Amino acid sequence: MFFRQKLPYIILGIGIGILLTNTVYSFYSKTESKDYTQEEIIEKAKELGMVFLKDAIKVDNTDENESDKEEKPKEVQIVIEKGDVLDKIANNLYTAGLIDEVDEFKKYVYDRDLESKFRVGTYTLEAGMEYEEIIDILQKRKK
Repeated sequence: MFFRQKLPYIILGIGIGILLTNTVYSFYSKTESKDYTQEEIIEKAKELGMVFLKDAIKVDNTDENESDKEEKPKEVQIVIEKGDVLDKIANNLYTAGLIDEVDEFKKYVYDRDLESKFRVGTYTLEAGMEYEEIIDILQKRKK
């Protein structure tokens, strides 16, 4: 009961304190603003490592005939040694640039219950292969 009688006075006190603080701050604020010119803004942006979109885009002026040529996929040697676990195999594949995400590859293998079926050996894999193709080769399975 005692608290209910004092509640309006507490709220009134907080409100007066906020108004008083706001008034004092409006007279004694130390906020400074500076208007920058376009050149100054560009200079500051360059200091921070920002670039214009036009500068960042490189236009390739090659013949259409050259762009039609297919590049040969990059081949990579992967070695699986005795005792290697899925974590190490997945990290090696990621380091070699054959997979984009280690956790995604491990989840794919675990979902198919294939984590213990990798075989010791040296394998040649190509960049851009699907997970299923990689696993087939590393387990020496035939499709």
